[in-house]
Order: sequence, then C-alpha cells, then structure tokens
Amino acid sequence: MAEWITAIAALVAAFATVGYFIATIYIFRETKKSADAAEKSAAAAEKSAEAANNSITLMRRQFDQQLGLGNFRVETTVDTAIAAIEAILQPQALRNINVPPNVTVLNTLLEEQAPAALSHAALMNQDVAKQLDSAFQLLRTATSDLQELLRSLYAPGHSAYALRAARAQESLERALAKLRDSKRVFTRTPTSAI
Repeated sequence: MAEWITAIAALVAAFATVGYFIATIYIFRETKKSADAAEKSAAAAEKSAEAANNSITLMRRQFDQQLGLGNFRVETTVDTAIAAIEAILQPQALRNINVPPNVTVLNTLLEEQAPAALSHAALMNQDVAKQLDSAFQLLRTATSDLQELLRSLYAPGHSAYALRAARAQESLERALAKLRDSKRVFTRTPTSAI
C-alpha cells in the first residue's frame, strides 16, 4: 500500500512538474509578446517625438520668416562667426589663452545656429546659402584643427605644434574670407526677396 501511495505521489509530482514547465513556457511567450509590443511602442513614440520636433523647428523658421527674423538670424550667425575668428586670429592668438573660449563659441555656433541660418539663407538666396554652407564647412575644419592644436599643447612634446597652428590659421582665414563674401552678397540681397 505504501508503494502505491509513493507511486501516486511521484505521478502527481511528475504531472505537476510538466504543468509547471508548460505554464513557464506560456508565461515566457506572453512576456516576450509584451516586451516586443513595448519595444514597438517605444519606437513609434520616438518617431512621433522626432516628427513633432521637426514640425516645431519648421514652424519656428516660418514664424521667424514672417516676422522678418530670418535675415537677422543669418546676419547674427555670420557676425558671431566673424568676430570669433577675428579674436582667434589676433596677433599671436594661437598662443593666447583666449583661444579655447572662442573655439567653444564656434562649436556652439556650428551646432546650434548654423543649421537655422543656412535654412533661412536658402529661403532668401540659394547662392548665399551655398556660400554660407561652404564657409561653415571650412569653419568645421578650422575648429577641428584648433581642437587638435589645443590638445597638442597639453601633450608631451610640441613638435607638431607649428604645423597644426599653420593649418588652423589657414582654415580660419579661408573660412573668414568666405563668411565676409557671404555677408557682402547677403547684405546686397533685397529684403523683398524674403
């Protein structure tokens, strides 16, 4: 009789184990479905947020254009870039402690202001927009050269300093010339073309 009870208990334990195994598989599958749905929902929310951000940016540009601020944004961005470059190119500026803040100004300008300025310029005059885009590309090269130059100041051995300084200065001078040309063309563009 004890053997029967042991056998029945073992059989019940086996069925319980199989039932537990099946329930675990079911829970795993449902959890996987839930995780996949959450992932899809997150991706959709991210796309929606990106679309909303793009809409806000477009609306702001349109609003700025309607208020006549597009012209102001382009001029301010160009003037800021010119002033920062001129401060860096002052006599012996590449040895001057004031270079890092001006590089920061240029980086901020390129990341935050240049895209809006290019967008506004394109609405006003395609030639100016192309000229500005070229100037900003040169400015990106120049800021990269300056950052490399600043890093070399803190690195052991300054053997490449002169070469980096010359390359940075050349890039800045070319960017400055393009920005000045852009400003000349831009200031000749009639505001009625906006």
